[in-house]
Amino acid sequence: MFGTSGIRGLYGEEITEELAFKVANAFASNPLFVGRDLRESSLPLALAAMSGGIAAGGEMIDLGECPTGMVAFASKKGRGIMITASHNPPSYNGFKLFEEGGEIGKTVQKEVLSALGKVKRGKGGGYRRDALLEEDYLSALLRLAELKKPLKIVLSNYGPGAAWTERALSEAGAQVIAVTFPRTSEPTAEVQEKLRDYVKRYGADLGIAHDGDGDRCVIVTDRLIPSDAQLAALATRYKKVILTKECSMAVLEEVEKRGAAAKLVEVGSTYVGERLREEGYEFGGEPCGEYIFPSLSFAPDGTAAALLFAQLVAEGEDFNYPNYFMKRLKFAVKDKDAVMERLKEVLGVEEGERMEMREGWFMIRRSGTEPVIRLTVEARQEEELKKAVEQLRNSVEAVIDQVK
Repeated sequence: MFGTSGIRGLYGEEITEELAFKVANAFASNPLFVGRDLRESSLPLALAAMSGGIAAGGEMIDLGECPTGMVAFASKKGRGIMITASHNPPSYNGFKLFEEGGEIGKTVQKEVLSALGKVKRGKGGGYRRDALLEEDYLSALLRLAELKKPLKIVLSNYGPGAAWTERALSEAGAQVIAVTFPRTSEPTAEVQEKLRDYVKRYGADLGIAHDGDGDRCVIVTDRLIPSDAQLAALATRYKKVILTKECSMAVLEEVEKRGAAAKLVEVGSTYVGERLREEGYEFGGEPCGEYIFPSLSFAPDGTAAALLFAQLVAEGEDFNYPNYFMKRLKFAVKDKDAVMERLKEVLGVEEGERMEMREGWFMIRRSGTEPVIRLTVEARQEEELKKAVEQLRNSVEAVIDQVK
């Protein structure tokens, strides 16, 4: 039931109010912080979750619509549930569970799953809001970064993450122009192109966009910035960083060039957060726009990233990092497990591992949040990339056809 980032599925099918009640009932604590994203289904699911927690005798603290980072931050004082499917389409929803500042690990996941079959009944359950927590969260965010000069920033006004980023950046001294335009929950290339147009129109220094629950952050200036260059700009500020195996060779080279230590872990913010907690590293990140700052929490926080990016721009960062040739593809499939097993046989790949090839590498893995297989290919030469992508795409599509 748990994927690489909580529980997700189609609302009304895999994800229901009954399941929300059971999950919160099994996970209840004193207190249990409950937040939600902007999806229409998130409010009824949040209400059901709080009912389940109260039935177990837990004290529910309703955070309302808020970014996932706030729930992670709050969970340092108890436990937390975020009702969201992050960047997935509107028909999806789900639950991210937190304790001690990060997403729960496999041991607690098993405990929750084993408790779903029986409703816990307790006494003393309650419900309240907590305005002081919001102030604590804002103060913690503002301690992360300081703007050395005023900036004009265009912000995609989408989701609770945007509301908090506007508030934090304004408090830090930036002029924020919130713009609303039709877009998907995921801050795709199309979203970034539209944002860049607004940056040019307003003569802004920076453009920022989040996903539906605000744990991702992408930026543009008057040009589009490759995702790995964004990751490199943050990672090279620190001496000890955790990165995922999907990051570019260029990021690793830049980190090492500056005398820093980098460790690669499996793709997924849960794995990054776990290693940060265990090894005491200073920063963790993924090229999908998820960045973790342990001083705040062990989960991605898009508003924190936005503040750090603004500080970099104020200091003169130009995001001009070496850029090799990379392609990230995804293939819709009905049976991820069957396709992946067949790909292992046909290509001899180890799922989620960087497979070396001439002047580069590739990786194939199941998505933990969508019914897709993901393929990442990187090469130092463009022709090498084109050849590898064509060969690998043909192999993957042939296997998908066989499995149907």
